[in-house]
Amino acid sequence: MFVQKLNQLELSASAAPLKINVIDLAAGNYFIRLTTQEQSSIVKRFIKR
Repeated sequence: MFVQKLNQLELSASAAPLKINVIDLAAGNYFIRLTTQEQSSIVKRFIKR
């Protein structure tokens, strides 16, 4: 599997949902990793068709 970092964002805490524009991504499988200031993280996979 080929892994490449495409983008990195730093956000402040907010009650608003996070929306990420993926329109410019090629079709394929992608992973998104969210990491808190306390260094806990969650990884989710999504498929762009």
